[in-house]
Amino acid sequence: MKVTQLFGGALLAMSLTCIADINYMRAATIISHRSNEVVYRYVRLYEDPCIYIDTLAPQKDWKIVSTKTVCAYEGKDFHQGYAFAEPSDLNIRDGIFYLKLKLVTLPPTEMKKLKCQINLNNKGSHTLKCAPIKF
Repeated sequence: MKVTQLFGGALLAMSLTCIADINYMRAATIISHRSNEVVYRYVRLYEDPCIYIDTLAPQKDWKIVSTKTVCAYEGKDFHQGYAFAEPSDLNIRDGIFYLKLKLVTLPPTEMKKLKCQINLNNKGSHTLKCAPIKF
């Protein structure tokens, strides 16, 4: 297992969807993990609360096979549905992507802290599962 971090630092299921392009010049954090013949790369962008995960194929000149993103929770977009949304404590271990997610609802009335994970080894749909963290 190889984990690399660059450039700083109620169970619910949410589906990940494909996105177009990521501007890697805005990368604040990049974490990679190799699992058998696949490399997963998490990218966190400056001033962007979304969660981006690339799937790369090393045997095909490191081609990006797919890019997934999570940009919503409970049907609300991170950019417009919350006053504040921030992923933190990112880690990839044994094919599982772990993170904490802090959200402030609109109007700013409630702060939610969640512990989330996504199984990157699943060949089918990748789903983010979260549970609340007590303050």
